[in-house]
Amino acid sequence: MDGWLFDIWSLESTWAIKKGLVPSTGFDALLSTTFFDLDSAVFHLSERVLYCSSMHQEALEKRTLGINLRENPNPESMACRAVNLALENDFALTRELAEFVVDNYRSHGEQGIVRSYLLALEEMLRGDAGIKSLKPRLQSRLWSD
Repeated sequence: MDGWLFDIWSLESTWAIKKGLVPSTGFDALLSTTFFDLDSAVFHLSERVLYCSSMHQEALEKRTLGINLRENPNPESMACRAVNLALENDFALTRELAEFVVDNYRSHGEQGIVRSYLLALEEMLRGDAGIKSLKPRLQSRLWSD
């Protein structure tokens, strides 16, 4: 629809609700079921209203991607998606998400920018533990690899 990609499913068939991770308390419970904070927005078709969590708003304002609900059925895919979203949209990652990516990303022989990004994340995580968001500077790193 006008270049937007979206999923449609019922509240009861949502993975996090079926697994008992999020109580099915109503339509806005969907906001708590997404892995990424940036994804915690839902459009109610019949009401024609967009609901967004405060985490979604903050992620957009700060251009920082984080975790909304850590548990998910496919950690490797979420780690790959985090890298893609960060690189394509120039987002930083929260420390929690950066650690998740490093722990769950399975290399498939990546070269170039993805490889450099992952190496830079690992390097940053070994550094200052007080850093709350990480955004590797890749330009200089690409020339040194």
